[in-house]
Parts: sequence; structure tokens; C-alpha cells
Amino acid sequence: RRTNLYYAQTVDGGATWSNLGSALIESQTYNWDTASLQDQPDVKWRIELAADPTVTDDSDNLLAVNPQRYFVNDSSLIGDLYCSQTGDDRNDGVSTNRPMATFNTLLAVHKIEPAATLYIDTGDYLLTNDFEITGDDGGSATGAVYVTVQGSTNGTVIGRTSRDIRATGIYINDADRVSIKDLTVTGGYYAVSLSASSYCQVSNLVIHHSVWNGIQLEASDHTTLRRVNVHHCKGTGIYGDQSDYNQVQFSTIWTNGADGVFFNGTSNALYHSVVAFNGDDQVVLGGGSLYSRYNIACAEATNSFCLYRVDGAYFSDYNDLYSTNGASVGYYSGIQRCLADWQAGAGQDANSLAHDPLFVDTLAGDFHVRSLAPAGTFVTATGSRTNFYEQSPCIDAGPVFGVVTNEPAPDGGRINLGAYGETDEASLSNTNDWLLAVSYNDGGSARGNVLLHWLNGLAETGATVQIDYSRDAGFSWQLVTNLPATNLYCTWRTTNYIGSPLALWRLFSSTATDSV
Repeated sequence: RRTNLYYAQTVDGGATWSNLGSALIESQTYNWDTASLQDQPDVKWRIELAADPTVTDDSDNLLAVNPQRYFVNDSSLIGDLYCSQTGDDRNDGVSTNRPMATFNTLLAVHKIEPAATLYIDTGDYLLTNDFEITGDDGGSATGAVYVTVQGSTNGTVIGRTSRDIRATGIYINDADRVSIKDLTVTGGYYAVSLSASSYCQVSNLVIHHSVWNGIQLEASDHTTLRRVNVHHCKGTGIYGDQSDYNQVQFSTIWTNGADGVFFNGTSNALYHSVVAFNGDDQVVLGGGSLYSRYNIACAEATNSFCLYRVDGAYFSDYNDLYSTNGASVGYYSGIQRCLADWQAGAGQDANSLAHDPLFVDTLAGDFHVRSLAPAGTFVTATGSRTNFYEQSPCIDAGPVFGVVTNEPAPDGGRINLGAYGETDEASLSNTNDWLLAVSYNDGGSARGNVLLHWLNGLAETGATVQIDYSRDAGFSWQLVTNLPATNLYCTWRTTNYIGSPLALWRLFSSTATDSV
């Protein structure tokens, strides 16, 4: 006689059950369609004799069906955001109460599918091997679906113990569409390395003290590095070779042993970042093309350059290029000591500055810029705002006709330069009248007809500025012209004036003045 069996499933560990269907006992199999079960870590299934419900059996262990969340935790629950238990590699890692202890063990056990998230909870994780994500565990181009590695905002620290060549903290190897968030990575030859991987995202990472480069991109395209803080690596902060269409945004790259940022590839971009006080050059173009806007680059040593072109084409404007202590603004088929020389030699940065950006605290890595406004400056150490007794020239130094979307008021109608411009941590505008003389602030030589550039924050509609010239270091002045303050530029015919090695020019209005 042919006998029916009933099949059932539970997604809550056996508290409730739902029918799946029936099959003949002789078949000994049932085709279970799990498509309706997404990210279910606590599944069991049951078989029951139709003629006698007391004849039944359940699967012994919980089964994860189509998991999309995975969990790793250390041996502590202090500060944890995701897990209710400590990590153990005997767990399956698919539930908050069954986290595994090591990333590589989890990846060996599970095939990570697109749209999955690996949560790494608060704590310190020392790695004896690379945390390697390969193409088998990457995202999908269909629907632009990512695999995400998510750290804890309370502090997830990954430390790579080996100093051998190519030892890496996080290694994305031939895996596309991987997103890494909210981690600190330290040690290793490279802290983070992407090889032959495209459309990846790296955000809110702190990277420091790698043996060589902090972030290494090799033959990897369309990667976005956003809000990364790379410092005190012995090599270059961010190094991209044969990599195209990558972007660095809202980032700080500072005090690394070699260059700050190096790119060799097509159409790479650096926006709204601070690249400062790195041992060699700050931003280097090895070949291809690089777009640079709204950045602050600071070079402070002899033979160090804010911008250095080996080959390729720079497209650069609205930056602050500050060189001091024998450093130079740029190298473009020769050395350009000051901004005016770089503008003439490279044909770039027509609207850029060469001023001290007035950072809050460079030793502590706080690259917010100082503001006079009440509660005008966000200070990282306190997590609150205060005011200073000086105003950074990088505030309101973006395009006059730009759009300010994310800066708090008063924003002056122009974005700030640096890593915090166009963010909620932007420094506030000076609401008093002000003028900033831009051209020749870092010196140079003016001959023939030259363009003088200034910025202004004059409240009066139709306000004018007077431009004066001094040939005796400011002891006496003579009028050059009067112009509307909103012109921002003036062509100065220097041949009409007596030349001098002590020359200055100034802007003057009834309410504000500035000179260089």
C-alpha cells in the first residue's frame, strides 16, 4: 500500500511549524523550495506519517537557509553592537548568538553570496594569515549587488602580525563589488590591498603603521575610498598602479613615510581630502590622468612637493597647495616653487590658494580648519564645536556658483576645502566682512600683465575694493584700481609701476583689508 508523508518547516527553532507539502513514503525524497526563506538562521524540518501523526521526526540541528548575515566576534562582549555571545569557530556564524571567532574559518565554511553582510563586532583581531576575499565571495554586477564587511562603530581593530612582503590585513583578490566599512586595520606589509578587483567601496577606515603602503590598488578599477584616514605607514598612504576610474573622497592621508597619494591610471580622482606632511611628495601622478578638487595638500620639507607629475595630465583646481620649510608647490616638467609658477607651468589651479590652512591639531591628526564663528569649528578630541581666534582661508574657498548642500549654517554660499568641506563637520563662515588676497601669497615673480585673484565676504551689495601696490614692504602704498568686490580678479599691468623685490599688493574696503 502507498503511504503519504507530510513535511513541515520551522524558522524559529521549533516554536511554530508550517506545512510544506506531502510525498509518497516510497520516494524517500522531497523537493523543498527554499526561495521564500531568505536569511533564516534557525530552520528545522519535520517528517510526519499522514496516517499517524505520532510517527514523526525533526532534524536535530538548526539549519541556516539562504543566509545573508554572518557574524564574527572576539572573546569579549564589551561594547558589542551585533553579537550576544562571544565568538567560537565551532558555531555556524549565521546568528547573533552563534558567532564564529575567525574570518577565514567562516569563509572556509560558507559560500558568501551577493547581498550578504559579514558583521565583525567590537574588539581586537590579530591575524596570522591574510583576511582574503576572493571572487567566490564577491558581489554581483547584476543589480550592482555588494558583499559587505561591516565593522563596529565602537571599534573593530584588525591587526596583521606578519611583516613579510605581501602580507596583508584585508586582501580583496579578484573579487568585484566588495564593500568594507568601519574598521581599523594596522600592520602587515599592506594594510588593505585590492588586486584585479573592481567596483569596490572602502569607507570609514583608519589605517596605520603598515610596513609599506597603507592601501594598495593593483589593476583595480572603479573603487571608491571614502572617509579613510591613512597615517604613519612606512610607504605610501594610498598607492594605485595600473588602476583606472578610482576616487578618493573626504579622506586624510598624513605623515606616511613615502608619498601621500600615488596614481598611475586613467581618470582617477581626489576630492575633498587632506594630504599632508608625508615624507616624500603629497600627490603624485605616475601616468594617465588625475582630477583634483577641493583638497588641501601640505608639503613641509626640502625636495617635497604638493603635486608631482611624473607623466600624464593633471586636471586640478580649487585646492589649497601650501608649501613650507623649503618644499615646493609642484613639479611639472620642472620645479614650480610657488603657486604662480605652477599655474604658469602646469596650466592648472587657477582658482587655488597657497595659504596656511590653519588646522586644529596636526599632531593629533585633527584636520578640521579653524573658524572665528561661535561654535564654528568641530574638534575631534572633544566631539563638540568651539571657536578659535583665526579664520582658515579654506573656509568658503570653493566655487562662487557652487552648491552647498551639507554644511551647517552659516555656510557663506560656498563649500569649504579639505576633508570636512560639504559635510556636517564643516567649519562655519565668518559673518563679519572679510577679504582674502590670494595671488602671490607664497611669493613668486610678477612680470608684465598678471592676474590678481581675491576672495571676499563683504555683506554690502555692490561693494567695491581698492587694490593698492607697495614697493617697500608695506611702508607706503599707491593706488592700482577700484573694482566691484564680486569681480574676484583684476589684470594688473606691472610695467606701469616701479619694480621691487619687496613688493606687496593689498585689497582694501571700508570694512575689511588683506595684503600679500
